[in-house]
Formats: sequence, structure tokens, C-alpha cells
Amino acid sequence: MWIWVFRRTEITLPAYLAALRPALRATLLMSLCVVGIRLISPPEWSALQHLAITVAGGALSYAVAAGLQWRPILTLYHQFRVLGRAATA
Repeated sequence: MWIWVFRRTEITLPAYLAALRPALRATLLMSLCVVGIRLISPPEWSALQHLAITVAGGALSYAVAAGLQWRPILTLYHQFRVLGRAATA
């Protein structure tokens, strides 16, 4: 399926992986943050407290990582806009 999509969209595998790199970095940071929070959070916290702190920490770390990589994300956004214009023309 991927081979068909890559041929159809004229995207190479390295270009595809390069486009995924910012999201993968942010996901890795978020995962490390969530695991870290789980390791250091007190056991006497309720399940709701664990959930709330873990979700907040994960979302914040992902947002920070994405914010630090704004140029690749902005470039990707512009590339998709150009593709959208080409498809409607």
C-alpha cells in the first residue's frame, strides 16, 4: 500500500520519514515525560490524580517539543497547502 501511495504522490521514503521526524521527536519526549511522571508520582495519589498529572505533563511536553520545532512543522504545512492547491486546480 505504501509503495502505491509513494508512487502516486511522488514522495520518496526519505522525504516521508523526514516529514515524520518532528512528530516522532515530540512523541519520544512526551513518552519519556509520562514515564518519568509515573516513576516519581507518590503512590498515595488517587487514580484520577495520576491520570490528570500524567495527561497534563504529556500534553505540555508534546506542545513544548512541537513549539521548539516550529520551522519544520511550518514548512510541512506550506507543502500541504501547495499540494491542496495543485489538487483543486
